[in-house]
Amino acid sequence: MTTTSFNIYHFLILLVILQGLFLATIFLFNKKFKKKSNQILGLSLIAMAMLATGHLLDDLELGLKAELITYLPIRYTIVLPIALFYIVEYLLNPTYQLRKQDYWFIAPLLIQIALNFVFFFVYLIFPNWLDETNIYFWYVQLREIISIGYSLVVIILVLRKLRSYQVQLKNNPTAITSVSIKWISNSILALFVLCILWIVGQLEFFYTGENILSFHPTWILMGLLVFWLGYFIILKRDIFEVPKLKEPNKTTLSDKTEEHFKRVLQLIESEKLYRNPALSMDILAQKSELSNGYLSQIINQKEGRNFYDFVNAYRVAEVKQHLADSQFDHYSILGIGLEAGFQSKSTFNAVFKKMTGMTPTQYKKKVRLS
Repeated sequence: MTTTSFNIYHFLILLVILQGLFLATIFLFNKKFKKKSNQILGLSLIAMAMLATGHLLDDLELGLKAELITYLPIRYTIVLPIALFYIVEYLLNPTYQLRKQDYWFIAPLLIQIALNFVFFFVYLIFPNWLDETNIYFWYVQLREIISIGYSLVVIILVLRKLRSYQVQLKNNPTAITSVSIKWISNSILALFVLCILWIVGQLEFFYTGENILSFHPTWILMGLLVFWLGYFIILKRDIFEVPKLKEPNKTTLSDKTEEHFKRVLQLIESEKLYRNPALSMDILAQKSELSNGYLSQIINQKEGRNFYDFVNAYRVAEVKQHLADSQFDHYSILGIGLEAGFQSKSTFNAVFKKMTGMTPTQYKKKVRLS
């Protein structure tokens, strides 16, 4: 029984596997890249490398010599769209916390992992049973269809998320952290093209029993996507790296730094400027009659944090005070958060939990019981 000989195409797929594992190692173990979005990206690259390994083994027809290869639990097609969704989620909102509905969204991946291992162990125990039935064949087809559907759903969800992010950034540039989304848009475009080739391949297989037109082009595009990611990381390391905290340049600060800082605090506290959702460095600098750069240095030196966290600390402090006061019981928790200057429910919950370690609801219950 002969198998397909190793050629240039197979060499390309092998490079994809090696580069995927190399990038995954960087994202998972290099401290400079230790962000949740990067960790998810690293895990998805491992899944992609495993998927590419399965494809390489299939294309070399090694399963004809060792049927066990066909059932190896290394093919997780649905992980790619799910990973893209959460990479974007954590990039746009680094303080994002998983909610109950997220587990329903991830459930198909967990089911796919479980079924892959079930079929693998069934083959080890009852190999003849799988040979005599078409159950694994139909499972693979269903797996592909669900993965395509999930990919299309993720494209729609991510596009909506990006549109909402751009609106927030335009209306209130200091309420959220600015993130370059061009590479995300390119990733969505690549995923959409992959979906088209994927769909063509499935239709071709159902009608002809073969997958010739789109099979190799799909994997070539997948390989190019991994190579592009490696090239992009070299050019845009700042997007993926954890930002370094810059030490303030104390030599450029005035001898009146303490006086200026007290004036800034007085302005914020007496006029309650933090209640303005659109409060920006420009507005505060203008009111305090300081330059943006000088004001930023003062906040960094005196507070040890950036402007965003500095202002939100006031908002969280006011929310905590009002949640502990029964006179504000006629206000909803969200109403208290918006009154304190938070622009949206998601931002309010994320910032509050980041600074207190609990949700606003949990905090209210705790202070009322004590």
